Amino acid sequence: MSGSHEIVESILCPNKTVVTAEIHNDEIETSNVSTSIIDSSNNINIRKRPASGNSDIFDNKRSKNQTPMSKDEKSKPIPKPKAKSEMKELKEMMVGLTDSMNNMCISFTQRIDSLEKNMSIEITQLIEEKVKVEIDQVRQDFNDQLENFKDQIKWLEAKVSTQVKSYSDVVKQNNCNVIIRNLQEDPREESNTSILKKKLISLVRDGLNLRDIFIEVNSKPGVIIAAVSNGDQERALMKAKRNLKDVHKFKDVFIENDMSYSERRNEANFRTLIRAFKQENQAFTMSDGRIVKLQHNTQSSVASGEGKQNEFIVRNVHRHEGNNGQRQGYSNRANSRGSGRGRGQTHLVKNNKISVDGYTWFGHNRIGIHIRGKAVSGGVGFFVRNDLIELFNVIVVEDSIDGICWLKFEDKLNLDNIFYACVVYLPPENSTRAVNVDEFLESLMTQIYTIPNGKQCYLCGDFNSRCGDLNDFVEGVDTLPERQVVDYKTNK
Repeated sequence: MSGSHEIVESILCPNKTVVTAEIHNDEIETSNVSTSIIDSSNNINIRKRPASGNSDIFDNKRSKNQTPMSKDEKSKPIPKPKAKSEMKELKEMMVGLTDSMNNMCISFTQRIDSLEKNMSIEITQLIEEKVKVEIDQVRQDFNDQLENFKDQIKWLEAKVSTQVKSYSDVVKQNNCNVIIRNLQEDPREESNTSILKKKLISLVRDGLNLRDIFIEVNSKPGVIIAAVSNGDQERALMKAKRNLKDVHKFKDVFIENDMSYSERRNEANFRTLIRAFKQENQAFTMSDGRIVKLQHNTQSSVASGEGKQNEFIVRNVHRHEGNNGQRQGYSNRANSRGSGRGRGQTHLVKNNKISVDGYTWFGHNRIGIHIRGKAVSGGVGFFVRNDLIELFNVIVVEDSIDGICWLKFEDKLNLDNIFYACVVYLPPENSTRAVNVDEFLESLMTQIYTIPNGKQCYLCGDFNSRCGDLNDFVEGVDTLPERQVVDYKTNK
C-alpha cells in the first residue's frame, strides 16, 4: 500500500474497506483520489493523483479510456461514498453513547450519594428509636424499683413505728404493774378467774384501805402480776402497802414494782450481799436499789502481810416465763453467802497458794522478787467457796497484767447465766513496784469494756487511792450519801 492513508474495515459493512483519510476529512473531493472498492478477499489498489506536469498525459489517457460525459451528467452532484456516511453515523453514535454514559454515571453518582445520605439518616433514626425504647425500658424498670424501695421504706417505717409504739406501751404497762407475793392461793383460781380478782380487790380495799384502784389479773399460779390503770394508782399502792402489816390476813403479803428479770436478779444479788455483809459485821444497807456503806471497816488479812480483801456474794434468781399479766413462778438457783473474796497484795510468788478450809484459791502471783525488794510484794487472787464451785464453772480468763485477775463464773445448768469478778492491786506511787497509773487504769478500763461483754461484773481490790475529803464518786452521775472522812491525805 502506497501513501500515508490506512485502510479500515467498515463496522456496518464488514466486507467493505475504506481509506482512513475519508474518515478524517469529509470534504476531500473524489476527483483528487481514485479508489477502487473490491471484495475484501482481493487486493485494494489506490492511485495517487499524478504530478502537475503530467496532468495532460493523465487527462489524455482518461479521455481515451472513458466515454465522454454528457452535460446533464456533469451537472449532477457526485454522491459521496457510502463508507463516509457510515463512519459519520458511527462517530455520532459513539459521541451519543459517550454522552449517555456520562449522564448515566452522573445519575448513578447522584443516586448513590442520595442513597448513602438517606441510609445514614434512616440508620440514625433506627438507632435513636431503638436506644430510646431501651432507655424508656430502663427508666421504667428504675422507676418500678424505686417505687418498690419507697414502698418497702414506708412498710419498714410503719413497722418500726408500730414496734416503738408497742414497746412504749409495754413500758407504760410495766410502769403500771405491781408484783404481789405470798398471797394465799386458792385451787379454784385456775378454773375461775373471778376468785383471784375478788381476793385482790379485798387486798386493796381491806388491806390497803383504797377505794379507787382497779385491778386486772390473770389466773396462773405463783407470783401475781397485777395491772392498775395509771401511774398515780401505782404510787398510791406503793405508799399504802406498809398498811398490810397491820392486817392479820395480809401481814405476809408483799407488793413490789414490776421489774425485768435482770433487774430482779441484780436486786436479789444486792440483798444477798447486804445480808452477807451484816453477818460479817459490815455496816451496809439497801437504799433505792443501791448498796450504801454506813461506816468504814477494815478487815484483817487472811494471810500474813498487809493484804486487803473484798467479798462478793452471788445469788441467781431464775424466772419461769409466762404470758403478760399472768402469775409467774420463781426459784432460787443458788443463794450463797460469802461466796468469794478477792485478795490484793498476796505476797505470793510463782505458783504458791493460800489454803483456807472450804475455799479454793485462784491467784495471779508475781513472777519474782524485785532486785531491791526484801520480800515478795503484790499479787492478787480470789477465794471461792467450794459449794459455789459445785454450781458454777470457775475459769481464770485474764491475768496478763500484774495486779489484775479476772474470773468467769458460768452456771453449770444454764450456760447463759454468767458473771465475772475482777480483783485489782495498784502499787503505791513511791513503791519500787510503782507503775504508770494512767496506763494501768486504761488497761483495766479496756478489760472492763471487753471481757464481761454485757454480763454482770464485780470489781474489787486495792487501788491505793487516797482521796482525803474529796468525793469518791462522779458528781452528777452517781448519787451517794456523804461518807465519814477518816483519812484526810490525798494522792497527787
